[in-house]
Amino acid sequence: MNRQRPPSLPDGRGLPYGRGPEGRVGLEGGNGPEKEGGSEGGQALVLLIGLVVLVLMVLALGWDTSNWFLGHRALGNLADGAAVAAANDVDTRAWYMSGGRNVRVAQERARATVTAYLAGSAGDSGVSGVHLRSVRVVPAEGGPEVAVELAAPARVGLLRLLRLVPPEMEGRAAATARLVPP
Repeated sequence: MNRQRPPSLPDGRGLPYGRGPEGRVGLEGGNGPEKEGGSEGGQALVLLIGLVVLVLMVLALGWDTSNWFLGHRALGNLADGAAVAAANDVDTRAWYMSGGRNVRVAQERARATVTAYLAGSAGDSGVSGVHLRSVRVVPAEGGPEVAVELAAPARVGLLRLLRLVPPEMEGRAAATARLVPP
């Protein structure tokens, strides 16, 4: 049988060819998975798990952000409705006594109207834990202005999962009771 020698390098050494443990011909040495007896599948799995965790955290942050935005808007709408309800609760006795020239909203009645409005509408707003911060009636040139401030805890899942205190959302609105001539 006539066997040829593999080509050699200029310094006389042979090229590093040989047969591996499975009888395959290939380069000797190196860092390939066949030489180490392992595979790169473990490294890819670690990278895949890291990528999945990163994607889930980004999704959770997007979910929390949209929940905060929608809750903040709903709280603002709730404050707006409460302010309009309180501004519409004009002191009719003072209005009739002035011959329709004086529009007045009492502070106590405005607060009671806002409280009643919140009791009836807060559950439908989609925001839970709404509490009234303040109701102010400020005399203005066109008529009294009723300013309402509400607050509620934000619905944020990632912050609750991490056991952090959820931030509080605020809703503010003002409405004016104006005298409009017929």
